Amino acid sequence: MAAQRAWTFTTEDESQTLKPSYPLTEAIADFRRDAPIRETTLRGYTVSLRLFTEWLQAKADARPALADLTYENASAFGANFRPTDKHAPRYTERNKLVALKALAKWLAERHLYFEARGDQRLSILRDLRLPPVRSSDANPSATVR
Repeated sequence: MAAQRAWTFTTEDESQTLKPSYPLTEAIADFRRDAPIRETTLRGYTVSLRLFTEWLQAKADARPALADLTYENASAFGANFRPTDKHAPRYTERNKLVALKALAKWLAERHLYFEARGDQRLSILRDLRLPPVRSSDANPSATVR
């Protein structure tokens, strides 16, 4: 991870952090290798993260970087999966955003890319809210009699 010195810089507390220009696809590859996530979950995250990088590439016609992992981009990306029926469950949108939040959280926990607030290292996507899931959708047996 971050083998090239050009992709890192040293913070005041002497830790190495990735630059915002670090390729997002490389960060995702590092996440896939290192994240403590079950294989089935990781497969779903991989699809979602690939779609996000492809969406960013099409949007900006440039290679996505960590700087593109923003609240605004994540929200706009998730909106592509919002059902047209406002009463329909928003599972697909939610799953895409969960994958992005997991990546951002992992980056912050590893002190690789984060927002610093005092000594706290916060996830870039910590304020991104997931679409609600109705309780009857979350527990189908609750409505079956």
